[in-house]
Amino acid sequence: MKKYCIAILIVLTQLTAHTALAEQATKESVLELMEITGAAKIGKMFTDQLKPMFRQAAKNVPDAEFDALFSEMNPEEILELTIPVYQKHFTESDVQALLKFYRTPVGQKFVRLTPTVTKEAMAIGEKWGRQKAVEVLKKLKAKNKAAE
Repeated sequence: MKKYCIAILIVLTQLTAHTALAEQATKESVLELMEITGAAKIGKMFTDQLKPMFRQAAKNVPDAEFDALFSEMNPEEILELTIPVYQKHFTESDVQALLKFYRTPVGQKFVRLTPTVTKEAMAIGEKWGRQKAVEVLKKLKAKNKAAE
């Protein structure tokens, strides 16, 4: 039993050492990856989505004042806040491999078509979800009638 525990401890030590040696992705390489994949636009997308909601909530604020206040929302801030998420999940070699892929024609095609594919897949998912909801509701109604 003692030999078994020692063997497990050695394996765990080796795994931990290997993970510790993996180099964290640099900020620069993550930014490049975010640029090439279009993820760098996320901050602008967030602010574009928030503006109408804020405008609705601040109906009494004059347009000029609202625009001045809203212009203080820097989309680059969300980009900076997102970099550590990439660094948490990807090593520098991971990011370099991804960059290599996204620089290829098929990688660029993937980036270009992902919004279209996602939109189409979401439409299919929504339709499927509506169909399943109708089926579940019918079954629940039938169960309730049978219980009465």
